[in-house]
Amino acid sequence: MPDSSDSHDQAPSAPLAPPRPFFLAGSGPRSRPGSTGSAYSDSSSRPPPSAFPFQAYPGNPDPLPFTFGRRRASLESLANGIPAYAYTNAYADSSLPRAGSLSDLHRPQAPFMANNSETGPLTTSSSSSSLYRASAAAQIASPPTTITRSPSQTFRAPFLSPASRPASSLSSWTPPPPPPAAPDASTSALPLATSRSNLQLHRPPLPSTLLVRDGQGSARNSNLNLHANDEKAAAGAETYKDKDLIEKEKENEGRDGRRDARDRAAWWLTLACLLLGAAASALLCWTGIRDVKSRMLDESGLCLVMDENFEGGQLDDTRWGREVEAGGFGNHEFQMTTTSDKNVYIRNGQLYIMPTLTKDEVPDFDADGKTYDLQGCTASVPAPPPSTNSTSGNGNSTSTGNVNGHGNGSGNGGNGNGNGRPTSTNSTGNGNANARRAPPAGGASNNTSSSSGPSTNQNPCRAMTDYSRGTVVNPVMSGRISTRGKVGIKYGRVEVRAKVSRGDWLWPAVWMLPENNTYGAWPLSGEIDILESRGNSPTYPAQGVNYVRSTLTYGLDKTLVPIAVQGGAQPEPLTKQLYGWYALKRTAFSSGFHTYAVEWDERFIRFWVDSRVRSVLDISVGRKGGKGSKGAFWDRGKFPPTAQNASTGGVVVVQNPWEEGSAAAPFDQRFYLIIDLAVGGTSGWFPDEKGDKPWYDGSTTAMRDFARAQDSWYATWPENPDDRAFRIDSVKMWSREC
Repeated sequence: MPDSSDSHDQAPSAPLAPPRPFFLAGSGPRSRPGSTGSAYSDSSSRPPPSAFPFQAYPGNPDPLPFTFGRRRASLESLANGIPAYAYTNAYADSSLPRAGSLSDLHRPQAPFMANNSETGPLTTSSSSSSLYRASAAAQIASPPTTITRSPSQTFRAPFLSPASRPASSLSSWTPPPPPPAAPDASTSALPLATSRSNLQLHRPPLPSTLLVRDGQGSARNSNLNLHANDEKAAAGAETYKDKDLIEKEKENEGRDGRRDARDRAAWWLTLACLLLGAAASALLCWTGIRDVKSRMLDESGLCLVMDENFEGGQLDDTRWGREVEAGGFGNHEFQMTTTSDKNVYIRNGQLYIMPTLTKDEVPDFDADGKTYDLQGCTASVPAPPPSTNSTSGNGNSTSTGNVNGHGNGSGNGGNGNGNGRPTSTNSTGNGNANARRAPPAGGASNNTSSSSGPSTNQNPCRAMTDYSRGTVVNPVMSGRISTRGKVGIKYGRVEVRAKVSRGDWLWPAVWMLPENNTYGAWPLSGEIDILESRGNSPTYPAQGVNYVRSTLTYGLDKTLVPIAVQGGAQPEPLTKQLYGWYALKRTAFSSGFHTYAVEWDERFIRFWVDSRVRSVLDISVGRKGGKGSKGAFWDRGKFPPTAQNASTGGVVVVQNPWEEGSAAAPFDQRFYLIIDLAVGGTSGWFPDEKGDKPWYDGSTTAMRDFARAQDSWYATWPENPDDRAFRIDSVKMWSREC
């Protein structure tokens, strides 16, 4: 190992070996590039300065693997910045200092030490930074302290391995003196004097929030007591009491009191709101339950007047009667109802109403001049018209039973002169184009010979094909039964479990008409449709077989029409309909049986399917004189003050025809039940231009157009009677009149 006392005049005997990793300490001799062939063996080379990796900056060894041409010892960067490889034979120069001697170490040249000589003074508390000189720290610092460093002292001892550390360098090093103590504290960046007297504040301290109580319970500031006047403290003067603090304390106490009062008020208000909400919820639940109970029939007050299960092989004549007609029943329907067992029969405990083609019974039904007399017809045949035209005594007069009519009519009814209630329950000419249903057969003529209808048949019991007039024998035969004159109810419930038919233009229905027409002919006495459906497929745009509908129909006398103003809006019809429907999204009502029900009294009328949860239509009956839905049916209808008489053309004043009835009028009378399967019609149930409809409602050849399209619509009718027929499983009727 070279001696630290070697001078720079001596020629180097061997260059200082670069540091080697500890795992190469035992390797063989190696040569440095550029040397003259001197070899270095393990015995001649000293151990590496350190076996640890160091940071790669001047003064520390390079942690990277050994490569020639780069420094490898911490001593290299300290020998005047000349690396160790400069002392190889290729660069040997006697004028350059030798590396490896501890006496040749030079202190590192940091940027901030650029102007300092090796032996000059080292200042530790001053700086060339202008920021530092302008700061408060520079102002309060003590004068710069000069530390004299000997030439042999280094900035720091080289980091050598324990085997390479000389004792002289460790023993000669002394730690630098600590920097002078700074003042206690300074919260300002302005220059401050370093004397303690100048550090005293020239203003009194801020008031303290730490308050204590003396023996009398008054407020006292502990911070002020600490800074009290020495004279007062020596003389035992009374404790200084800050009046401002006392006033502030009182103010705070008042504020705290007000805050406590607000907190208590907020707490009670919250509690009151909670109690009020609970009370309102309870009241809402109670009123809801009360309303539900008020809109429910008292089961104990109901009597079962009919429980029909169709267990026998024939219809029970004490309950049911067949209605046979070819006149269309006011809707100009395209079927004729018959007494044939092919159209109405019982099988497997169910009633079947089966539609069939007329050509199966009458092959030449569409031949010109063909006439078909319907056997067992229950409709009334009107008297033939007289040879002389007259506005009175005409069997087809539409002024019979007129509420507001001015003319006299004859026929089966009495006079309807004046503004009083009609005295007749039977009238002729019921084929009003706005009508959906007409009074049934038996005492009333239900022919379609009215001038307002498209048909020209005069006799509802006879059908005729006449090419010149565009008429044809009804192309379909079906059935219709009712309980008229046998079973009826006023206020109660009706439940019918049925499976509707499927097929284009089929119209199954379960509905009710008044027994006595207390307020006049249809629609004055009202109509209750429990179930109506269209047999068209679910893709039919006007609600197909996946929809069912319930309707309430009522209105003024059919001889009155609304007054139309030229260029104005279309007037509201005088026949009102309140309806609702229920739909199935994934199936159709023709896929199975469902229960269709209506229940009503003087307070409400409700329709539902299968359960009350599936409500179809729910109407509350208000009081007379109420507005809109809160009133009676007259108030709900919003009828105009005047109307036009269709027969005379005169303008008449519209009066309430249900004035003498209850608020539920005209549905405050006895109704009987009807079950039928219709086909087509011109009443608007099947809208024009919907679903490839083959006829128009306003056409005089509507039935003939329908018959000519038989191949298209009959292909949609199932061959299986279980799917085509309108099947009734049971009928139950309860009445409040026991």
